Amino acid sequence: MRVWIASVGLMVAFVFCDPAPVAKAADMAPFRVGVYKNPPKIDYAENASPTGFFPELLKVIAADIGFEYESVPCKWADCLQLLQNGEIDIMPDVAWTLEREELFRFGRETALHSWSSIYTAPGLTVGRLADLAGKEVAVLRDSVQHRRLAELQRERELGFSIRSTTSHRETFELLDRGDVQVGIVNQYFGYATESDYSVQRTPIVFRPSRLFFAYSPNVPTDLITAMDSTVAQLKSDPNSVYYHLKAEWISPSTEQVLPLWAYWAGGCMLAALFLFLGLSQYLRVVVQNRTSDLTAALHQAEAANHAKTRFLAIMSHELRTPLNAIIGFADLMHHLGPQQLGHDRMREYCQDIKNSGALLLEIINDVLDFGRLEEGTAVIETKIESVDATIAQALETINPLASAKSIDVIVNVTENAEGYYSSGAMRQCLINILSNAVKFSPSGSTVSISAENNDGRLILEVRDQGIGIEADLLPKLGNAFMRGSSPLVTSSEGAGLGLAITKRLLELQGGSLNISSIPGEGTAVVLTVPQKSNGLTSSEA
Repeated sequence: MRVWIASVGLMVAFVFCDPAPVAKAADMAPFRVGVYKNPPKIDYAENASPTGFFPELLKVIAADIGFEYESVPCKWADCLQLLQNGEIDIMPDVAWTLEREELFRFGRETALHSWSSIYTAPGLTVGRLADLAGKEVAVLRDSVQHRRLAELQRERELGFSIRSTTSHRETFELLDRGDVQVGIVNQYFGYATESDYSVQRTPIVFRPSRLFFAYSPNVPTDLITAMDSTVAQLKSDPNSVYYHLKAEWISPSTEQVLPLWAYWAGGCMLAALFLFLGLSQYLRVVVQNRTSDLTAALHQAEAANHAKTRFLAIMSHELRTPLNAIIGFADLMHHLGPQQLGHDRMREYCQDIKNSGALLLEIINDVLDFGRLEEGTAVIETKIESVDATIAQALETINPLASAKSIDVIVNVTENAEGYYSSGAMRQCLINILSNAVKFSPSGSTVSISAENNDGRLILEVRDQGIGIEADLLPKLGNAFMRGSSPLVTSSEGAGLGLAITKRLLELQGGSLNISSIPGEGTAVVLTVPQKSNGLTSSEA
């Protein structure tokens, strides 16, 4: 089967892939690229080449595609105006918004995820957005942070004033001199330069965003598609120059991009989806019926549960290979031009196939993880870890979901908080809990994360302002396939394995999971693990 898939992929690539973008780009005049001062993502100096993550990434892309470009230094707001007027062709480091999509063209491939931090003068306490009342806040003019701050000012009537700046550096300078009480900058600039100024970072994470290359309306579609393809290819290889640049300029990346495989029929993917979900539902009913007879049927129930786990694991392995092909080829077709695809509606169908396939792959991966945990074959390597780094890695996955719903994520970690756990396992636990918090919280609300050491334990708490959980379901949470009964929960995607996996992973690390909730007000989830070694070895886990 894999040989057949690879053969189909090669034939389709030969038929559909058009090398024309390289030739067309090479024949055109150099493209004009806007650069502004926002280190370490992008920066420039007089009579010197631009530096930072985006300029270095653009060099790699231009060399791969075969086009020339020249840099045009400008201030942020001026760069956007030049791009809108067609006086520059490409602008890196642009966060997507609905308003900007009407002014510029955007690629489809995210180049980087970002969010912003709120800073204050030393000694000033700002732990939530309501604390901004009565203060003057400095923020980069015409940035997404500026727009979001203005929306908060109108919608929540918090009573603060806004001072626009031309750069993040000017924001820090105003805060350092005491001209304003609060400043907002992106986290990359903040982490790189906060020690140069008399400022202090607050626990509020503000406005998660996806960053793209933006284009003027007259840039050829072929070039945009080719740049998207190059970025996707770089991100799909963990050893590519993309991740070396992130490590050099930003931080090590935890993002993963599905590889571009080959064509697979959409009907087969949908049939596999219904088959898999039907088998899961059937096996769940069988297990529930057989375990109802208590002690007399205990042996039989355990055997059935083991058979179920083995069956799901085998089926999951067999489904994952063709499913990756379905997702990859749907993505390939989605990026084809109108002439090759034939009809605009076909692009929507391709996106539907890709999204459904990604959901099914996530469910399959959960089943595989749960199977390994149930059978005791999972190996957990524990050591003392800094909780700051673990939370930051989890937020790289959660921030795009929070950004889509305009949910603010507040992080409050006590100094030097640490725990004895597996970084990968704890990151997965946090992603499971945070994704639920974002999924079931209303747009514009707040999700908070706190961490502290207490009585020899590391205690992490995630709070949301979502729909809450019925009291009679709380004792059952953590069981496989257990889900709530509200319409929002029953209509949401997933197999109900996230909390079961989280609970088992914490138990393997000597920890526990506790959930409290008030329907209509929100939910609090507490994860605990030992602060120091509890005597377990990786083999015992």
